[in-house]
Amino acid sequence: ILSDETVTVAVGDNDQVSVVTLESDGSTGTTESGGTDSFTVTLNIQPTAGDVIVAVSSSDTGEVAVAPATLTFNSGNWNTGLTVTVTGVADTTVDGTQNATIALSVVGGSSDTDVAVSVTNDDNDSSTVTTTTTPTTTEPPVVLEPEVLLSAFAVEDDGFVTWVPSRTDGLQSYVLAWSRPSEGWTTHDSYQGSDSLKDTLVGLADGDHSFQVFATYTDGAYAESNIASITVPTPPPGPTVNPEPIDVDPFDCAAFPSLIQVMGTPGVGHSVKQLDVTSGQYSEIFSISANRSPPYT
Repeated sequence: ILSDETVTVAVGDNDQVSVVTLESDGSTGTTESGGTDSFTVTLNIQPTAGDVIVAVSSSDTGEVAVAPATLTFNSGNWNTGLTVTVTGVADTTVDGTQNATIALSVVGGSSDTDVAVSVTNDDNDSSTVTTTTTPTTTEPPVVLEPEVLLSAFAVEDDGFVTWVPSRTDGLQSYVLAWSRPSEGWTTHDSYQGSDSLKDTLVGLADGDHSFQVFATYTDGAYAESNIASITVPTPPPGPTVNPEPIDVDPFDCAAFPSLIQVMGTPGVGHSVKQLDVTSGQYSEIFSISANRSPPYT
């Protein structure tokens, strides 16, 4: 703890009134939290020409406030001392310790008699880093619904059905549905896993047959294929079993001495020839080539 110290600023002759300050611990300091300090002010000589008014002001009222604003001295209190209270002013700026000056001026006196008291105002604000956390939204991966492409074709009365899934991962089973001619849909067969991707149906009835595949997955996914159709044609009728005999009258060569015949040779064409039944000789009337353009039917 420092001993009391008197700071006096007096310029001029001995008859000039000047201000004397006394800081209790040799310095004056405040804090932004409202801390106060004070010092004592006296005159160097007794006033003889009436009261002496000393104005008190702060160089930075945003940091330090003073009270009172004026001190009045007379012949009764000039050397007993009047107190000036200094109060720290709070702000929200992190500015560290700030310095201010308290000016004491004799009103109407020479500026040479002014006294300045230095004051420190300790900052009570701390640097706070505000962290704003922006939530990160992770979009779930896009999972495409599986698809199944089905195709079918017929060879005579056999049907061949194949299907291709867009995703085999997690494939559990297939079901092949079949719609027969003039009938509704029924389940033809079921298959496990992704190894069975085809089926063959033999001896199909004539008409239109439609197929569709349904796939299920271990993760609950489900897929329906397109509908594929085939047509099994109706074959032409075969030869008549035990046909009814037809009576043909005998040919009278005497009445018809010649016979017209159409004769065909594979890869060559057809010829229209006349047979002389008496001589047994053929004579060509005209022929049609197999390579003619346009082709004949």
